Amino acid sequence: MKKLTILCISILTLWGCTDTTDIQQDQFAQYNESYEEAMELVDQNEWQAAKTILTDLEQSLNSLETASPLLEDVKKELAKVEDQLSVQQVNNQQLANVITDLYSKYGIVPENHEYHARGELLMGLVYSDLIDFNQDGQDELYVLFKSSEYMNDELERRNQNGYIEEVWGVSDGKAELLWDSFYTIDESVASDLSVSLITLNDGTTAIKHSSEMTKQGIEFAHHQFYTLQEHEISLAYDFYYTKNLNVETEKPYYEVNTKEVDQQKYTKEFQSYNGNELPLIQSNIGEKSFGIDLTNPIATIETVVTNLTKDATETLFSNEEISLDKKGEHFIQQFNNVGKIDKRESTTYETMIAYILFNNILEANVPGEYGEGYRENSVLKAVKDYFDVDVNPNRLNIPTELDPTHWMYLQNDAFYLAPSGYYNPKVIRNVEKAVKVKDNLYYVQVQDYNFNSMEHSINTEIDFDFEKYKKLPLEQWPAHTKPYIEKELPTYMLLNYDGDQYQLYYQGHLTLFEGDIEEF
Repeated sequence: MKKLTILCISILTLWGCTDTTDIQQDQFAQYNESYEEAMELVDQNEWQAAKTILTDLEQSLNSLETASPLLEDVKKELAKVEDQLSVQQVNNQQLANVITDLYSKYGIVPENHEYHARGELLMGLVYSDLIDFNQDGQDELYVLFKSSEYMNDELERRNQNGYIEEVWGVSDGKAELLWDSFYTIDESVASDLSVSLITLNDGTTAIKHSSEMTKQGIEFAHHQFYTLQEHEISLAYDFYYTKNLNVETEKPYYEVNTKEVDQQKYTKEFQSYNGNELPLIQSNIGEKSFGIDLTNPIATIETVVTNLTKDATETLFSNEEISLDKKGEHFIQQFNNVGKIDKRESTTYETMIAYILFNNILEANVPGEYGEGYRENSVLKAVKDYFDVDVNPNRLNIPTELDPTHWMYLQNDAFYLAPSGYYNPKVIRNVEKAVKVKDNLYYVQVQDYNFNSMEHSINTEIDFDFEKYKKLPLEQWPAHTKPYIEKELPTYMLLNYDGDQYQLYYQGHLTLFEGDIEEF
């Protein structure tokens, strides 16, 4: 009987071991599947998704009683992925700064914008996208925008009346211009050039310039493909074809990269540059039109900015959520017409001074040739109170006498506004989120809508009381106002609050990144 009992126990033990082994094998199989999935994501440059899987996998393997050789591989790959994510964050921040800076300067073209739309001062972003031109795992920023000869951009090549095309990358942690091209708007300049983006069979992307025309019986076609090579986008292939239709016996002429070839070679080479094509600018006998949908032109810009900043935004807004008091809400509303503020950047100090002067923070009581001015010491003290910045006017590029190119001047220890009529757009500002990121520091996301009251008044001849409606939800606004309401990109604000007074440290369309907070 005793032997039988021992035998039964042994059999049970054996079965138990077998079940445990099966479970462990199933677990290890699942772990290996997760690891393989993470590696596939790495191959696809999906770093964040790969990190999530590898982090969970590391925790699971660490909890095992028996060490798994897979754990070391997971740790090694996780370290690589985190390094790559750090590089990607820097790159994304640089590209996001480029697109939001362009948006702040140029705005967005109107809905259903046409290529030859009139208006010397008509400017705005037309289209943007993130494209990995050379399939190296890092997206480049493509942008097309309308400029004007009256624009005063630091990059002088942008100050032309037409369309500017740019591609930006990142090198050594800094934004780098890889390509720029100008497309005239002048209808008197004959041009049959069409522009498109084409995704080639190997996954890379080319900018395609095409000209096709038949004139006086001469048919010709010229196609150029520009690809990313060694930190610049340059001409990769040049195809040229012509045929005299007036002479039936004359053979067509084919050329590839300026060398004459036969039709077979031309066709073979040209087919290698076939792919999924997105028409941007289309030409038809000198008339140009856009091949992209511009019913809502801000959509592509918003998508690009979101994709570049979503990780940073989610990280900052994962902090403790707060509700602003009435004093804080009122403070935020005061800056809806101000533009970019950054206490770290002296280039925004003039904007701070502008806020003080234009919003009647101080009384103008210093006599001047063109009107009363504001005492320098009082202005600088107000800037300190509102923005916590000590400004030295001598380090700013402020004229010392009336200058037609500048909105103010500093003379005899007083700031004066240049005589002019100013039109401030009506802005509806809604607070979307507010969190506490550090002692006394609050990070806020607001959504602004511009109401073009001047255009509304001219076109509708309706007397509309903006003050009555500005605090109401937009869906409650009258139908006649809707065409004149324009949505902006989200605006982000960093506020300092000591329990008594609010100060504005940052305001801009570019979200702050986690490391930025330490700089304030």
